[in-house]
Order: sequence, then C-alpha cells, then structure tokens
Amino acid sequence: MNWSSIILGTICGVVATGPMTAVMVLWNRRLPRRERYPLPPRGITGTVAKKPGVASDAEAISVATLIAHFGYGGAAGGLYGLLSGANVRQPVAAGLFMWSLSYFGLLPALHILRPASEHPARHNTLMPDAHLVLGTCLCALYGVLDDGQRTQPASRNDL
Repeated sequence: MNWSSIILGTICGVVATGPMTAVMVLWNRRLPRRERYPLPPRGITGTVAKKPGVASDAEAISVATLIAHFGYGGAAGGLYGLLSGANVRQPVAAGLFMWSLSYFGLLPALHILRPASEHPARHNTLMPDAHLVLGTCLCALYGVLDDGQRTQPASRNDL
C-alpha cells in the first residue's frame, strides 16, 4: 500500500470539496423555492444528530456538517489515492463513482439518507453535477501534485 498516494489523495479530496460545495450551494439557490431543502450534507448530519447523546443545536450541526462533508471528501480522495496505482485519472468516472457509491449505496444502506432515485429530479441533476466538479478538481490537483512528486530534480548531466 502506498501511503503517500493515500495521504496526497486525502488532501486533494479535502481541497476539491470546496469548489464542489460552492457549486452545490449556488445551484441549490437557483432551484424554485418549493424545491429547496437542506442539501444532503446538512440532511445527513441532521439525521445523525437525532441519535441520542449527539449535540443537536443549530450551530453545532452547522459546524459538524462542514467537518463531516470535508472529511468525507477527504476520505473519497484517500480512496482515489489508493486506486491511483490503477491509473484512475478520469474526472467523470471519479465524480460519478463517488456520487453513486454514496447516494445509491452507502448512505441508504446505513439508513442515513434515502436513495438518490427518491429525490426530486432537479436535485438528481444538481448532486451528480457537483460531484463532477469534485472529480475534476480532485483529478486535476492530484495529477499536478503527483507528477511533481515523481519528477526528479535535474542533474548536472541534464544541463
């Protein structure tokens, strides 16, 4: 296992979550008012906060939502770093894999969120598109930084 690839992927995943989050928020604001509801990161955190013994005031949920969302993005980036040895450099595949794994698999299986197929159509456009932004940013950043790691400094014979 190549820990440096996993760590690099984790860092890139956290960073890539920023633009994805901005897209989610901006596009959600463009939905008709009747179709706006808390975005999945807030809904996920709210569901977990309903468990006994978990702080549930609004400020704590807001902070927990950001930490959990960026942490999940970091975990996705770490998985990407782990798979990078298989030369997975396709932003569309990375973004859609993350969306489908999360919204059709993991989150419904844990009874945290309904499957994406049960969400309104406009949300099912917004969320995969936001994850395409995640995949694009993750792959681009990882590619730049990973290539930088593998580049050897010029030797005197190269000059």
